Amino acid sequence: MRTHHYLATSNLMGEQIRYVAEHCGQWVALLGWSSASLKLHDRDAWIGWTPAMAGQRLQLVANNARFFVLPGFDRPNLASRCLGLNVRQLNDDWKERYGHPILCAETFVELNRNTGACYRASGWDEAGETKGFRRTPSAYREHGITKRIFVIQVKRNGRKHVGSRQDLTWDRPLQRLELAAQPVEPPTPDAHSGLFSIIQEHITDPRNVRGRSYRLECLLGVILTCLLAGQTTCAAIAEWASHLKPHERKRLRCPYRAKTGYSAPTANTLRYILQDIEPGQLEAAVRAWLRACGVNTTNTDIAIDGKILCGSGVLYDTARACRRFPFFPDHVAPDVMRQSDHIR
Repeated sequence: MRTHHYLATSNLMGEQIRYVAEHCGQWVALLGWSSASLKLHDRDAWIGWTPAMAGQRLQLVANNARFFVLPGFDRPNLASRCLGLNVRQLNDDWKERYGHPILCAETFVELNRNTGACYRASGWDEAGETKGFRRTPSAYREHGITKRIFVIQVKRNGRKHVGSRQDLTWDRPLQRLELAAQPVEPPTPDAHSGLFSIIQEHITDPRNVRGRSYRLECLLGVILTCLLAGQTTCAAIAEWASHLKPHERKRLRCPYRAKTGYSAPTANTLRYILQDIEPGQLEAAVRAWLRACGVNTTNTDIAIDGKILCGSGVLYDTARACRRFPFFPDHVAPDVMRQSDHIR
């Protein structure tokens, strides 16, 4: 592979399996499979999943990172035959090695180098083209090389399952979701799956009408989107909100001040509203928002700044211990752990 492949490397990323295709004991082709690309717009549109679903199910998609027919062995339909046999074997081997199936696969074909005819012949669909960027540890860098994107269902109805709104056994915990990837606005003007529609439907504002500096949708919108973004305390949420760009604060309906622009709420403001809201209403809003984002809520433990949500399955030693710090889900602040040894 290092000698004959144009990339001159056999390095693969993440979970990976390498194959050798043989004919009468002679090596005829080499294939390498790795973890799928983190962000790929046309592939995501082909599957039809949300960014949250992609974060939970990306391991169910594999990338055919290397495929090379060795020189000196020329047979009709050799490449498509190797691909077809390999795809049929891939799911079983992946389950044996990594404990989860592969439902779909992707690959890239450089526009000016290959046509992708062998992929089409073996049943792959062309989903679109890349935008000419590569991922680095710090950011995405433009390299200017455009590639065709080919995709295929490894298992029957694999595309349907990966893009399903139903919870899957193989869904992984979601660590964080960037604000830009969260569906704050509903898909259509009359839809009820937008963040603010969910808040208005499930939560009654407990505050006095006079003296409200922030709308309820703004406060809870900041809290819920920030929790998905990975923050765990009221102070961290306020700090996160203070560093949002003006258009992001506007998107969360922060009030506009003449001198300071769109103003983000402070930690005390967030803490006070959480203390006054009915826990059952908050739970209903949180779960509805998670479903709208495509997050698997099965067996999910949820507590937000002292609000032990009904049915969350979280038990606490003292109410005071859980009122100081929020966590969501599976993130517990160290001080809470020190105060209560009976968190289950």
